[in-house]
Amino acid sequence: MNEEEDILSVNADLLPVPLLSAHTVVRMYDPDNTISDTAKAIGIDRAQLSRWLQDGLMLHEAEKLAQKVGLHPSYIWGPEYHIAVYMAEIVSELRYQQKLARQKNKRKVKNAEKKVPTTAG
Repeated sequence: MNEEEDILSVNADLLPVPLLSAHTVVRMYDPDNTISDTAKAIGIDRAQLSRWLQDGLMLHEAEKLAQKVGLHPSYIWGPEYHIAVYMAEIVSELRYQQKLARQKNKRKVKNAEKKVPTTAG
């Protein structure tokens, strides 16, 4: 298996992407408030905050929530945030390398098709 095949064999969607806890923000923001009060104070829908509390936050959601409360994500999540950023960069780079490998394979196929002589009948 060559390097291009290795890159294409990895499913980037299956790589672990750490989820960040919304509970951290709620505890920092105002631990005595209800979910409804906290969501209203932050400026988001209660259902959205409930989903985040239940499911965790993807990186872009964590950044959005941190912006809403006026704090940098690394202040809220510390090393966990940096790990999530690093993993997201790895996945992004893998997807980019896969795109390049697919384009290269398409060019190889196209060039091979050009070299095949056609028989006139």
